[in-house]
Amino acid sequence: MAPDIAHQDDAPSGGLGRLALSFLLLLGGCAALAAGFYQVIQWLAERHAGSGTVLVATAVYGALVLGVVAVWMRTKAARTCMIPTDAGNRYRRRMSICSWTYVAALLLAVAGYKQLHLTGPLAYAAALLPALPLIGMFASMGLYLREETDEFQRTVQIESSLWATGGVMVLCACWGFLEMFRLVPHVEAWVLVPAWALILGFANVFIRRRYR
Repeated sequence: MAPDIAHQDDAPSGGLGRLALSFLLLLGGCAALAAGFYQVIQWLAERHAGSGTVLVATAVYGALVLGVVAVWMRTKAARTCMIPTDAGNRYRRRMSICSWTYVAALLLAVAGYKQLHLTGPLAYAAALLPALPLIGMFASMGLYLREETDEFQRTVQIESSLWATGGVMVLCACWGFLEMFRLVPHVEAWVLVPAWALILGFANVFIRRRYR
């Protein structure tokens, strides 16, 4: 979900600043794609495009986001921050599989709902289908923590997860109170997962600066 940052001995102090900048550029690219996707969907809605066209646009958007992440993972800044352990390599492979599966499951769920007009238990199954790869992502993190033998790497990941969980809980509480007083719009609950991953990534960077 978030970049795996290498041991303090493997990355110079200045590398953390470059990593943070690289991570921000990644987030900016994904945000730009999301904004573009929203504009495309609005444009298609104004022209009453069919659900098939919307599905194609969604598939292209998902592929572009995963492509941007894949390209970022091959950059020098990203490769120098990978966890250089066997457990870290297995973790990245599992997360990659779960990410692609998530995009496929989301498209299948939307297609089933739009094209087949699912109702009853099948509608529930389609709605929950994209959640299965997300479960796989968190399971991958749990497996990584169990398999990792490097105490430093494991400690940083655990601390980062705690900060991410606490951050999301605070955001939920603050936004919930603002929403209760009709000061902000309603936000879907699934947004919590990418928010958690975002905080996790930044926590990784700052925690490693502390141990530098």
